Amino acid sequence: MSFAAIILSAGSSTRFGREVEKQYLSINGKPILMYSVDIFEQVSEINEYYIVAKNEKFDFITRDIISRYRVKKFRGMIEGGNLRCNSVMNALHHLTANSKSEFVLIHDSARPLITIGFVGEIISGVKEFGGCIPGLPVTDTIKETDSSELIKATPDRTRLFAVQTPQGFRLKELYRAYLKGMTEGFEGTDDAAYFERIGEKVKVIKGLYSNLKITYPADIELAKIFLREREHENN
Repeated sequence: MSFAAIILSAGSSTRFGREVEKQYLSINGKPILMYSVDIFEQVSEINEYYIVAKNEKFDFITRDIISRYRVKKFRGMIEGGNLRCNSVMNALHHLTANSKSEFVLIHDSARPLITIGFVGEIISGVKEFGGCIPGLPVTDTIKETDSSELIKATPDRTRLFAVQTPQGFRLKELYRAYLKGMTEGFEGTDDAAYFERIGEKVKVIKGLYSNLKITYPADIELAKIFLREREHENN
């Protein structure tokens, strides 16, 4: 059972508030993008991975980031789209046409603190269920509002999860799900949303509290704290 991985790095980082996209900044001297690359290099089930980015970033990523590290599984760049769903669709189209991998993991490069064991758990879930995503139980009370921001409903939070990446699926089925969704004008906010729409099952496993998405400058400092704690635990 072979896996390909897609690392999404085409975001514009508008909420981050800096000229340089967050995925190309460094944490402790290492580009944020490379944290995910390093993990995928070490997971034995992953045979190949691609980086999805804006076309104008291709040379920068390959020359100034990837080439400075010893990588064996990197297979190339794929042009990203204006929306996340367009970027994923481009990558799935490329994989379906060019890869022999049976499964695919899709990961946001702005989540640099994944671990080998964590990715392994997702892979095990994909093998068993066909689709698997990580998520953390919601601890805050959630309110659904109408267009006037008046409360409509209070969902039962015991069944709610805040989901993360990487998310894993059977490649052919996910491609079919995206084709259907894009044709019908559906814009899901994660990959599982497309998979669910065609009736496929998706298993949720417990996410990592340290698997934060770098969204604001303060998240860089929080990531450094998690890395220090992880280093302390390993020593």
